[in-house]
Amino acid sequence: MEYIPDFAASFNAAWYTHLCSQWAHAGLFHLILNLYVLWFLQFTWKELGIAYLISIPATFASLSGSVGFSSVIYALMGMKLSQIRIPVREWILFLSVNVATAFVPAIAFGVHATAFIIGFFYNKIRRLSDEYRGACKRG
Repeated sequence: MEYIPDFAASFNAAWYTHLCSQWAHAGLFHLILNLYVLWFLQFTWKELGIAYLISIPATFASLSGSVGFSSVIYALMGMKLSQIRIPVREWILFLSVNVATAFVPAIAFGVHATAFIIGFFYNKIRRLSDEYRGACKRG
């Protein structure tokens, strides 16, 4: 009998699928698109590792399971976008394009949105704690 923790059993998936679903892709185009976006984001290996860890709980946002590295990509985008100021108009464009993907059946919008939000707030909290630590050392 296979051991499946309660949290994974509730999603009809073995627990280990949430650890390795990022490495499976739904075709060559999907793989090439993910590799292109990773190249475009210009991340460090530390950022990639953190984004991968962030994307694991985000995979639970999809009841039907997900494949592909896009959960990691969205976590990286959240981390990157939290570091820069973006005009409201560009945020609206970014969000509207991503909300439009919610209506495409093969795209796991819940996973993308969850990974993005976790990545965004992770980086905001990390930066605030770094500033606080710096202020404590000075004061």
